[in-house]
This record gives sequence, C-alpha cells and structure tokens, in this order.
Amino acid sequence: MKQISQQFFDETVRANLELLDQSMDEAIEETIQSFTIEGVDLSNIIPDKIKHADGHPCENCYKSLVSVLNEATLDCMALETCLDEIERLSAIDLAHRKSIASQGAFKHLEFALKKCMESGERRSAIHVIKTTSALLVGQPELIREDGEDYLNRLTELLTKTAEAEVLNAETLDLLSELCHVLRVACLMNEPNRTRIAQSLVPSKTVDLLSRFELKTGIPELASQLLCIHEACTFLRSLTLDDDMSVEFGEGSANARSMASAGTAIEVLTKLAKDALSISSETCVADVFLALSSVITRDEFCRKFTDLEGMDIIFQTLLNYMNSAALVSGCLVLLRTVCGSDACKRAAGTWTSSRDSQDSGISGPQLVIKALERHLRNPVLAKHAAGVIAAMTLRQPQLAQKVVSAGAPEFLSKALELHMSDAATVRAICMAIRNCVSRSQDLRAAFLGQPCKTNYSVLNNSSSETGDVYELEALLNSALRIRGCADEAKAALRDLGCRVQLQERWRGNPPSTIRHNHCDNEDLIV
Repeated sequence: MKQISQQFFDETVRANLELLDQSMDEAIEETIQSFTIEGVDLSNIIPDKIKHADGHPCENCYKSLVSVLNEATLDCMALETCLDEIERLSAIDLAHRKSIASQGAFKHLEFALKKCMESGERRSAIHVIKTTSALLVGQPELIREDGEDYLNRLTELLTKTAEAEVLNAETLDLLSELCHVLRVACLMNEPNRTRIAQSLVPSKTVDLLSRFELKTGIPELASQLLCIHEACTFLRSLTLDDDMSVEFGEGSANARSMASAGTAIEVLTKLAKDALSISSETCVADVFLALSSVITRDEFCRKFTDLEGMDIIFQTLLNYMNSAALVSGCLVLLRTVCGSDACKRAAGTWTSSRDSQDSGISGPQLVIKALERHLRNPVLAKHAAGVIAAMTLRQPQLAQKVVSAGAPEFLSKALELHMSDAATVRAICMAIRNCVSRSQDLRAAFLGQPCKTNYSVLNNSSSETGDVYELEALLNSALRIRGCADEAKAALRDLGCRVQLQERWRGNPPSTIRHNHCDNEDLIV
C-alpha cells in the first residue's frame, strides 16, 4: 500500500480547513476518509498532530530527554520521567513510535544507557533498555540504521553481564531486559537476527542458563524465572524465518548451530528437570518451547531422548494434565522429537509403569487424554493432532495403538468443534490420514465400517453400521475451507471414501508431437 508523510497529511488537513470551511475535527476526518478511499496506508500517521500548536507530546518528550542528557550530572529522576512518557506514547500505536524515533531517539537512548552504566545507575539502565524495547516494536530496522552502535552496545553488554560472578536480582533483571530487547530486534528482521546470531550472544545466553540452580525460598527465584523466560524466548527468536523482505532466512541454520556447537540441548534439558522440581509450570513450558526450536535434526532428537527427554515429557504431561500452557509445551516438543523414527517408536512404547506386570498408561494414551481434556481449545487440539500425525507417519504399529486409545472419536469431535480454524482442521486431517494410510483395517474405527462410497467394498458388504462419527461429512465440509482441501482430500482418499482428485498439471506439448507407433493420431494429453 502507498504511504504518505506526516507533513503531507497535515498540509492536506490545512487545505480542507481553508477550502471546505470545516472545523479541525471535520477536516481531519475528511482527510482520513479521502486517503483511505485512495488506498493509502495511514499506520504511520498521527491524525491529530496538527492540533498541538505548542508541539505534539512525541516531540516534547524527545526534547525533554535531550535536555536531561545534556546536563553535566545525570538526573535519574528526570530521566526516568522522560522514559515513562516515551513508553506511554509508544504503547499507543506505531505512528507514535515512528514519530519519536524519527527525531533520533535511539541515538540518545544509547547515550543514556552509556551514562547510566558509567555512573553505576543500573536500575536506570534497565529502564532505558525497557524503553528501547517499547520504541522498537514494529520498526526493528531502526536500531541498525539509526543506531548501529546501539545494537553493538547491547550485545556487548549482555556478553559482559552474563559473565558476572554473582547473579543477584539486579543483574538478573538487567539480563532479562537485554534478552527482551534483542528478541524484539530479531522479530521480522533477518539482518538484525544474523548479526546477533553471529556474535557471542547465543553461546553466552546458553552458558547463563547453565548457571541457574532453581531452589524454592531463595530471594532471587522470581528474577531467575523471569530471566529464564526472556532468555528462552530470545533463543527461539533466533530460529525464526519471519522476515518476508529476504529470500531465505537463516533461522534453521542458527538453531542447528546452537544445538551442535554448544551444549544447548543438555543445558535446557537439565533446566527443565530443575523447573519441574520446584513445580514452576511457566518455566517448564518456556524451556520446552526453546527445546522444540533448537531440536531440528534426527541426531538432536536422539540426543534429547538419550537424556531421558521422553520420560520428562510424558511424566510432565501425566502430572500437569490440567495446565493448558504446560500441556501445550509438552505437545509441541513431543511433535518435534517425533520427527525422528527412532524417537517416535520410543514415544509409542513409553509407559508410566516401572512394573513389568502393570502396563500403566502409555504415551499414545496420554496424548489422546490430553486431546480429550482440552478438546475445546483449538490450539491444543491442533498440537495434539500434530503429535498424532507425526507419531503415526510410516508407523502402522503406532497407528494401531493411537486408534486403540480413542483417536477416532476425539479427532472427529475436534474436527466438528473447530471447523472455523483452518490450521486445526489441517492438523486433524493429517492425523486421520496418517493413522489409516498404511493400515486400511483401521478405517472401520473411523467410519464404523468401510466407507459407504467405496463401492468395491460396498458390493461385498451385507450390512451397514453407518458412519458413527459422521467423519466423511465433516471431511467433505473441510474441503470447502480455504487452505484445507489438500489435507481433507488426503484423509478422504486414505479412508477409502470417494474424492475428486484433480491433475494440477498435464503438460501442453506442441500438437505436432505424435506417438511413435501411430503416425495419424495426435498425442492425447
């Protein structure tokens, strides 16, 4: 979409005031409507900026910041007042953030951070970094373009602070804000992500996580948990490929580098065990999601399994079945690990019982139980279906276990409940397809009997029990959902139902091409 400058918008408002004899509010509304009709993107415009004759608050707060920083002695109270105002304005919308940043705010925030660290005012430094994060949302490129030295200063500060001998609450809070601001800088910005990934920051962050000893009753526990949360989300941001302005992202390469060059998997696995020992559900979920981002290869899946990772996942799922956040983390990590055939077999044979005479509850049963418990949650239904799809892919023995655990009933119910959520529908269709693709005898579990539109079977059937879950009708409805047709067709096809498949490309050779064995007939295409 087209964009215009704030100056041009204000000039148009003034023209409407003069030509149309309108009030200020009417002129602003008329200008907004005119540009909207023309297809102009006004996300970078502050409509009422022209109404502030003495300067808009975005301009005034910037001037106040410059004034405070020009003083010979740093006034921390005045500085924090300015920072609070910048944060308040930044929270309004992107236009306010752009207005503040366009005046050179990042360079002055860098100078403020430098002065705070030199004077030993760590709390003020933390506030400066927090304000930087608020201002950076939606415009991460500016920290590189308008404040290149600032990005270097932030990465160097994190590297240095992570090596501190004592991790007290103040140091941990500083590290938390540094991880947060670097995460914001990475989001949807591949140049920033690449620059940070190639520095010492990822390895130092993993080393930092290895130093935590989580124990209840210590005064730093809250700061430790916050730091773990920010560090894990920061590491995940390095593995994303979300910048549409570049042809290829390096997120997968960054994940592979963290997993292979260091001890990220070992550190995160130990951290998950420690977090479970103090029953910190949020911390465990954070660590599980970080692990799922780092584990990108078969050897990494097997390394995690060798560290008793499968037992950690299923015991967590068993003990925290009612926690939506933790169940989500378990399912996401389990789906990732089940990308390895060896690991999915380990998941399929896992059991909660240590007694050979007591079968206990199995891994597939726990996954189905999680789906049943959180059936109305579309996100958890999607994750559970994703685990089923990954676990049963090319594994007919596991498909039998999953189906025996009740997958047909709850996948059908989930499909009926979440027909409006395309991502969940796709995941459920793939789960159904993988369950029956190599095990045609399992079709009856989903349809009550071989599908009634499979005429070769129908002619040999003497009785009909009907589609007990109405799954065929649900899948045919899914065909009409945008983005779900391929998965729904795959499920219908492997269930033995009638489905109309289309050849996407049949070629278009020249009409002069003929069969070698037939001189008088054109090639039929």
